[in-house]
Parts: sequence; C-alpha cells; structure tokens
Amino acid sequence: MAAPVSIFTRSAPRHSGRALANMALRQVRIYFRLANMKKEIALNKELWTVFTYYVDAVMRGRFRRYSGPEVKGVSLVNLTLFEKGLLSRKRYAHMYARGRWTTLLNDCGCDVEFDYSGLVGTTQEKNEILVDTFIKYASRSRLPQMKALVADIRSSRNNIDYTAIIKRFSDMKRRLGVKW
Repeated sequence: MAAPVSIFTRSAPRHSGRALANMALRQVRIYFRLANMKKEIALNKELWTVFTYYVDAVMRGRFRRYSGPEVKGVSLVNLTLFEKGLLSRKRYAHMYARGRWTTLLNDCGCDVEFDYSGLVGTTQEKNEILVDTFIKYASRSRLPQMKALVADIRSSRNNIDYTAIIKRFSDMKRRLGVKW
C-alpha cells in the first residue's frame, strides 16, 4: 500500500513553456465606481453580467485569436469606469494606470473616468454604450490580442442576440434565487 501524500509536500504541477505560451484572454469585465454606492450596486446588478455575457458571445469559439506569448499568464481584461473626480482620490491610487492598459498578475486592466449621465435607456442601449466605451479604450492597448478582440466586437455588433443574453441572465438569477 502506497503511503499517503501530504498536500503540503507535493510539488506543484509543472507546465511546459508551450502550455504557458497558449494562455489566452478568457473573460472581459467592466466595473463601475461611483460615489453613490446604491447607484453603483444598481448598475452592477443591471449591466455587469449583460456586458460580460455579450463579450463572451463574441469571444466564443475564437480563443486562439486571443492567445500568444504577449498575454502569457493573463486571462482577464478589466475596464473600470470611475465617476468623474473619483479616480483622483487617494483611495484608488493603487489601481491600474489611469487611461493606460496595465498588466497585474493574471489580468490586464485600465482605469478611466466616465460620464455616467450619458448611460440612459434600456439595458440593451446602456450595454451598447458600454461596448462602445470598451472599444474606445481597448483599441489603445498595444496587445495584438486586444486589437483582435476589438475587431471581433466591431464585426459582431449586429449578430449578437440580446434576447438570448437577457434570457441567460434571467435564468441565472432564477437558479440562484436572486430577486433583483
């Protein structure tokens, strides 16, 4: 009978250089930062998942386009939209570089000031504004994978089925028993 292996003495699995070179951008997220926490929570409830599902629908089946040595170890893309005046507060001094894409650990992120007064309309209209905002800032990235993602989002604009996205979101809320 073999001796039990302790989880504290086992070595971590080794990866070949090829496995790491095949890392890819896997998920794009958008975050909201407002002075009014209730508004921030409401925006996250309404738009965060819809935006994530939208970009996921664009990326599905195209992950090879978002892989390569430039994104070695990076799987997340985060765009944080700060309400005007918030980004300059000391509390956020440790975040990503303002207006520039920065790689930290396993993510690539950018912090920007955003005018929330223009974010009006239906959930679909608001998401279109967010997609336009993401394209605006993602196209500034030097990563070829981000440029490919921007091109794919632009070419897929009329092919995304919002009904399916909203249904997927509603199903997720129902499964989790969420009332909002």
